[in-house]
Amino acid sequence: MKKSFLLYTILILSMTVCAQNNSRDARYKKYTGKYGDNSGICLFEDGQFLMYGYATMAFGTYRFEKDYLLFTPDKPDIYEVYAHQRPNYGDSVRINFVGFQQGKTFLQFDNDIAHPVFNENANCFDPPYVYEAARAPRTFTLAAILPEARWNKEDAGIAWTYQVNKDFNDFIFVHNEPKRQYEDFSGMVRKNEDGETLQLSNYGGKEGYQKNEPADNDEWQRVLAMKQEYEASKQGNADTGYANRHYHAFPEVDLANYAFDPASNQYISKQAADNEQYFRSNQYNDDRYLRKYVKIQPVTKRDNEFDARKAAQGSIFYTVCGEGSEKSYHYNGYIKYEDATADAAPIATTAPAPMITTDNPHKVDDTHSAPGNNNTPNYANFKPFPVNREDGFYVVQNANYQDYSKTILAKMPFLTKKDITSANARTNDDGQSVIDIKFSDTGRSKLTTITAANTGKPIAVVVGKKVITMPVVREPITGGEIQIAGGFTLKEVTNIAKQLQQK
Repeated sequence: MKKSFLLYTILILSMTVCAQNNSRDARYKKYTGKYGDNSGICLFEDGQFLMYGYATMAFGTYRFEKDYLLFTPDKPDIYEVYAHQRPNYGDSVRINFVGFQQGKTFLQFDNDIAHPVFNENANCFDPPYVYEAARAPRTFTLAAILPEARWNKEDAGIAWTYQVNKDFNDFIFVHNEPKRQYEDFSGMVRKNEDGETLQLSNYGGKEGYQKNEPADNDEWQRVLAMKQEYEASKQGNADTGYANRHYHAFPEVDLANYAFDPASNQYISKQAADNEQYFRSNQYNDDRYLRKYVKIQPVTKRDNEFDARKAAQGSIFYTVCGEGSEKSYHYNGYIKYEDATADAAPIATTAPAPMITTDNPHKVDDTHSAPGNNNTPNYANFKPFPVNREDGFYVVQNANYQDYSKTILAKMPFLTKKDITSANARTNDDGQSVIDIKFSDTGRSKLTTITAANTGKPIAVVVGKKVITMPVVREPITGGEIQIAGGFTLKEVTNIAKQLQQK
């Protein structure tokens, strides 16, 4: 399950290695390199590729057939199911639905009528979405309507049926919506006066992508490091994963810091008692009590056999904005503590920071929604929220603009204090208290690469174990300098600047 639970901002896909065939064709080595600038494709000598660009980052493999390159992106299954046993549930069952907000999806228990997971025109999503039933079914079927399937040019239905093991009563259903970057495509390398151009069937337009030599060796090494990190993420047992009681997944878990409790069938942190007050006000991110989920496989997969017209009208979950929103589903699994924040030690003393400006003030925008999110950023409601992360700049894997505390960040920052050469607090001409941040050459390159790969998506700035701002990137940031501004006093920006410079 590892990173399958998070699937909304970063792509977790299966890797196929074909390096054993690549040594037979010298073109793999000849064509290795980066094609394109802010968007494009990287070809690797071992027959793998990385497609990057606007809201896209996908790995896969390629091969040669005569003069053509045939690309096969790594793609997840449309459905993934993970199961766990909670001893205190008895015959009842709980199911968490991940990714079902996109597309037409359905659930059927045993031989009952199928129900759509979400209502028509659903919006204002606020996960987690947890369904509860008094008794566990013997089987369940997950179905979806795939729009304009390539093989018949019209909507087609699929249905996957699973057998329920009597020992399981807690499930996580994951829907991986088919996307353009999962489709196979082809290409051809052509020579021109500027060198070589890779023309692709699905990307790059008629001009294709020009091969660009890296500005320095470090740039290509960073690309290789991303590839290595991706490959490493697929090592180990990908059929298991860990999540807390609120279904927040934790892809990387050091079990040496936990003790297994057979009575509750969960892993308990050895420092659980020390963090009680802190996690009472931050329950979604509580990693003290984790449950191990195992992936189960469908017993049947059927194509073109599901008829949505025969499904029930009523959906499992209902959610809308505006009129009728009082009937929308709201998760009620959080425990209400009267003293949730009374004794919790403050993690930072920063005020909301609703924007970041840069050397080009139009490159980062806090008023635009990020693609793939059905919530719109509302900084009037933004408050810094605690996270268990070191200071730095993070890719946002799943933004939740209705409840920022549920936002999921990447495990590691793409920029740390080591990348910062200076952070200075001051008052600008408009009377705002701001922080001017300059990055090293390495930091500037990282910033350019990551913002190019996350255009249209939010990034998060963490200081003192709190996200102090979370703007949306509109364009790659290339200047190596940014400015944090908005909602701060001079004393607060001075404090933040000092923290950012503490190596």
